[in-house]
Amino acid sequence: MKKLIFVTLLLSFSLLFAQEETSSVYKQEAGDFNLELSVNPGSIFGSGSGSTFSFINNSIKFRKFSTGFKAFRLGVGLNFNSDVDIIQEADPDLDRLELKEYITTYTVSVMPGFEKHFEGTNRFSPYTGMQFLLSYSHTTLKNEIQFDDEVYTETFTNSPAGAGAAGLSVGLGVVAGFDYYITPKIYLGAELGIGLEYMKMLESSYVNSYDHDLDTTQKHGYSINLSPGLSTSGIRLGWVF
Repeated sequence: MKKLIFVTLLLSFSLLFAQEETSSVYKQEAGDFNLELSVNPGSIFGSGSGSTFSFINNSIKFRKFSTGFKAFRLGVGLNFNSDVDIIQEADPDLDRLELKEYITTYTVSVMPGFEKHFEGTNRFSPYTGMQFLLSYSHTTLKNEIQFDDEVYTETFTNSPAGAGAAGLSVGLGVVAGFDYYITPKIYLGAELGIGLEYMKMLESSYVNSYDHDLDTTQKHGYSINLSPGLSTSGIRLGWVF
């Protein structure tokens, strides 16, 4: 009798779970909007670069589903870094002043595109798509230098000899990925892609506040890169609403 009751309860829970699986709407539907972050869980445990604040990577993606299988996507990326380092400590006995080095870099990117989703399962939504890139980057390296008892600066802007070349980039890429819904309308996902990127490098300059006769500007060319990229990095965490 006890075995019969146990089997009956087990079957009842199985039927209830199966009913919830089939009745709950986990995946996206026509008219839904989607907001997504790219996250790096490894950084929490020190295996990623940077501090724990790098748990959230530098990209946010928005999607609008025209149907349950077609979506317009718009990715926005922002990467800003500012470092200050002491390159000479003050030493009155040697007539040395404290000197610092300042490095600032930033990149702003916009990535529109579209996706085609496939049937998958109740929770699993695989897709392929295409994405475009428009990006602007800027770099500055400023060193303090000492002449006599005064501090001057030399500044490299967008220079390969300074903090690195910068420029305006355009690109085109194809992507493939999936969304796995852990609860209704909330998913984790991953994405791979390959892209072609053209970068027109900006004019660089060198400015010396001690002797402006040393100031120079230099034009640069362009670069073309074909490689895995133009896709969301890390693990994707999304909310459909």
